[in-house]
Amino acid sequence: MKAININKNIAIIAEHETIEHIKIFVKKSLFINTVLGETWVERGEAPEYKNIQNRAEDYQTNIVPDDVCFLTCGVDVQKDRIECEVVGWCSDKRSYSIDYRVFEGDTVQVTTWDKLANILEERWKRRKSTTNKKTPQI
Repeated sequence: MKAININKNIAIIAEHETIEHIKIFVKKSLFINTVLGETWVERGEAPEYKNIQNRAEDYQTNIVPDDVCFLTCGVDVQKDRIECEVVGWCSDKRSYSIDYRVFEGDTVQVTTWDKLANILEERWKRRKSTTNKKTPQI
C-alpha cells in the first residue's frame, strides 16, 4: 500500500492504483460535488440486491438469537435527543439489530444521559429458553 497526497487536505491510501489514476478520480469527484452541486456516485462492483435480500432472516427484536456472542451499542448524539442501536454479533461476523431507541431531551441535561445509561443495566433474553433453567441472558 502507498499513501498518495492529493493536496494538503486530502491523502489517499491505495493498494493497486497509480497516482495519476487516483488524482483524476479525486478531481472528478470534487468537481461533481463542489462545482455541479451533485452527489458523487461511486461506480463499481456491488452485490445484487436479490443476493442480499435472500440472506434476510425473520427474527424478533429485543430477543437475542442463540448464536450471538456479544452485544454492542452504537450511539448518535443530537442536540435534542440521543439515538442508539443495540447490535448482537456472531462469531462469523454476522449481526442482528436487537433494539433501536430514541431518548428525547436536551443532551446538555444529565437526565437525558441517564436514560441512555439505563440501557447498560438491562438484561437481554436469548431466543430459546431451556426447561427447568433460568432463561439464558446476556
